Amino acid sequence: MGQYIEASKTAIIIAQQDQESGNYRSARDVLFTMHQELKAQRTAIPFEMANSLMLLHSYILVKVQIKLNNHVNYFPRITLFPTCLILDSCSAIT
Repeated sequence: MGQYIEASKTAIIIAQQDQESGNYRSARDVLFTMHQELKAQRTAIPFEMANSLMLLHSYILVKVQIKLNNHVNYFPRITLFPTCLILDSCSAIT
């Protein structure tokens, strides 16, 4: 069980680095894979991991909706994704 705890901490660090680099899908995939593994092992999922996964997944869904021209006001949480802030702000407003 200790290995899973350490692995989840490592996954969170890797995902944070990916997110800071603008690789949101990669960050989401790292967290999702670790989330599934922890769930399969019936190990507690750290709040930070679950919360980050939720935000990243939501961001990806919003990006798809923007590309489809289905604009909704998603602006309040967009500041969590600085590399896309300007592009998304303009898209969210128009």
